Amino acid sequence: MAPLRRFLRPGRRQPRVAAWRLPPRRADETDWEQVARRGAFTRYDTLRRALISNSIGPDAGALLQAAVSGRDVEALIRALETPGRSKSILEMYAGIMRAPADPDVLLGYLRRRIRKALRKSLPGNRAPALAWPVSTCCYAAVAAFKASGQRRLLKLVAETFASILPYRDMETGVVDECLGRVSRGWGGTQFAKGRYATNVTTVGRIVYPVALFCAVVRADGALQQQYGAQAETFLPVLEEVLTDLDDAFVTAGDAGYYRRPCSQRPEPMNHMAWAGCAFLTLHDLTGTTQYLERAERLARYLKAAMYDDGAGHLVWDYDPTPADHRGSVPERLWKAQVTTQFMACAAEKGVVFAPDDLGAVCATLQENVFLARGRINTRIDRVAEPLDGYTGRTHAGMGSLIAFLELEDHCPGLKDRIVDVVANRPGAGGWFTTAPGAIGYARRLRWPLGSH
Repeated sequence: MAPLRRFLRPGRRQPRVAAWRLPPRRADETDWEQVARRGAFTRYDTLRRALISNSIGPDAGALLQAAVSGRDVEALIRALETPGRSKSILEMYAGIMRAPADPDVLLGYLRRRIRKALRKSLPGNRAPALAWPVSTCCYAAVAAFKASGQRRLLKLVAETFASILPYRDMETGVVDECLGRVSRGWGGTQFAKGRYATNVTTVGRIVYPVALFCAVVRADGALQQQYGAQAETFLPVLEEVLTDLDDAFVTAGDAGYYRRPCSQRPEPMNHMAWAGCAFLTLHDLTGTTQYLERAERLARYLKAAMYDDGAGHLVWDYDPTPADHRGSVPERLWKAQVTTQFMACAAEKGVVFAPDDLGAVCATLQENVFLARGRINTRIDRVAEPLDGYTGRTHAGMGSLIAFLELEDHCPGLKDRIVDVVANRPGAGGWFTTAPGAIGYARRLRWPLGSH
């Protein structure tokens, strides 16, 4: 992949963003009776795809009645055979996107996405699949459990983590080419110029959701009876995997950072974020002061890198150096979403960050990310570089935008703006455009009916 700076430069003239248009009408060839017998996510996704492809007909009426929220569905279905078809389709699409979140829909998506990622993970380079789609889905599952109390979400996390334990390097015997030994975690070739290596990015992302699982189980006596044995088995593995990279940690005054594999350069901010959250959670679980100290140093490194963008907005760079805390470019939307999760973790526990810091970051998002005419910025600073103009990034950026719903308590108005984007932009891909979108959807399970 070309470095981001090659095609995202401050001041570069941006491409014109074409409005999404409904394609020409196609015949409805879907067997809607069969779809009705499928799982909740299949029903949701089939309806979504049929609407945006303009291939839906009255035969889908029963499913539409069940899925569309806040509309006169019968009138909309009748309008499918009139000149008002396009408007009807857009209204039904918006109604489906605004309908209350359904844990069955979410669980169906999570299971499907995890299966697909594990099936496509490559021997000798499994870490990318495990650390992104799989771990993101596990995180969303824990968040959804907290919102809904449905234990089957925790079962998914436990089964998934148990299934990837045999892929650890210490089990497969693959040697880390940067460490010169077999690591305790999961390696890959993504961040060391093709060399096989473990790194804090992938390890932190795999560990954190499972650490949250262990914390949730320990806090509930009934859950301990069901999952306690697994959680106690997982916990030492999480500690072993994360501390195996201690030699890559560099102390810089009262702060600290991780080095990239086979390099002395610091990891970018978002690469260390979930490791920071994992250390905070492991400290809660074990009381080990070294874990808290590690998280504090990472948080101070991040906070030292934050600065005013010249318009009163608090921003930070993607890859700040320990020397001057500045980097090559401000973080992009899909990276900042991960970094702000660490800020939120730290603020929740009173470590370096405070709720006021999150409020300041929210003001940045509100002012800099939401541009005129409904465009979404790729940058967190005030330089406008709309997401829509970058092939291959639109859906990734939308998924991350949806995941920012986690900050809704600190960001008045953010929820409504994100829901409007999802509901009114069919080309954006809906709630599950990419795995991070599931995090935002899980958050919606907390909302009272009628507030969607």
